[in-house]
Amino acid sequence: MLGNPVDVVLNLAAFMIGACVGSFLNVCIYRWPLDLKVDEPKRSFCPKCKSPIPMWRNVPILSWLMLRGKCGDCKAPIPVRYVLVELFTALGFLAIWLHWPPAVAVALIFFFVCCMVTLWVDMEHYIIPDQVSINAVPLGLLAGALAPGLFDEQIWYRGLMWSALGALTGYVVLYGVVELGKKLFGRKRLKLDGVEKWSARDGEQGPVFSLGDEKYEWEELFSRPTDRLVVTSPAVRFDVADGSSVSHQEVDVHLGWDSVRVVRGGKNGETVDEWPLDQVKTIRGEAADVVIPREAMGFGDVKWLAMAGCFIGWQGVFFTVGAASLIGTLLSVVLTVVGLRAWTTRIPFGPYLVIGAWLWLLFGSEWVEGYLKWSGFGGF
Repeated sequence: MLGNPVDVVLNLAAFMIGACVGSFLNVCIYRWPLDLKVDEPKRSFCPKCKSPIPMWRNVPILSWLMLRGKCGDCKAPIPVRYVLVELFTALGFLAIWLHWPPAVAVALIFFFVCCMVTLWVDMEHYIIPDQVSINAVPLGLLAGALAPGLFDEQIWYRGLMWSALGALTGYVVLYGVVELGKKLFGRKRLKLDGVEKWSARDGEQGPVFSLGDEKYEWEELFSRPTDRLVVTSPAVRFDVADGSSVSHQEVDVHLGWDSVRVVRGGKNGETVDEWPLDQVKTIRGEAADVVIPREAMGFGDVKWLAMAGCFIGWQGVFFTVGAASLIGTLLSVVLTVVGLRAWTTRIPFGPYLVIGAWLWLLFGSEWVEGYLKWSGFGGF
């Protein structure tokens, strides 16, 4: 009833190894967005009191349950995310080991690890760490070569070829989507009730743009050198680093990542003043109209899909993008219908890409084949 004892041991090992890897992933999920190294400090620590966690309190899954979700020293709550990551990683390792042949399973376990970090970090911080995207591409290509069965091949160089083609397709396809989205939706005009006060000045972590009671960090506004925030200002004053002050009336102020330009006469008007951003101490004025730059999709998604392409191939890339877009659209409709429309802007695209990629790995080829037969193209 229990099956082959060797299989039972291997399955149990897959679960336990997954739980231990999940414990390590919690370290990555916490530290990478904060630019902390995973090996400094070497010991895990409580985020609240910073006390090192001894080994007997760091047993995956069990320690969180025995401590009832609290730090053993300061009794601060330990987020449920920690035990969920360990449990889901353990179950994921076991499911992959049971579903695929050993060589393919090992390759997909690495991909699964990258997906787990992507899900939790992107949901919390709206970023995808390079460690699980572009930096993981070489290992993804190696997986294609060592496990050509990912693409129903037996020869290593053919597996490497399909893996490389998948990576290239993933990068090019989503890069094209990002650039098209930038052209179509790359600017957002803020609604103003009349004329509002605005300013730009140094903050604790860099320049800050303020409009009325709203404040925006520079990094929130500018993701590429060509981005511009344009303020149509009836009156504005610039305090320059050399101690002088300059005032202008009825101008457009173009703020960029590292520059400030003052234009009179509209979009193609005359530039009347220009400075490097670090030469301007403070800008204060009135705003009649504000247009801010925005991205339709983060560039981290592009790098991540390049990595995913190493495991799912070029067909999987197209399926993943389509499935992710469809899932995102359907979820937005459901959230709007149930009165949670605000949540539609809180879920980044990365989790949808992860779901789309795994749908392809589990069911994608069968779904595509079934659709082609249903549509009459099955013979092609």
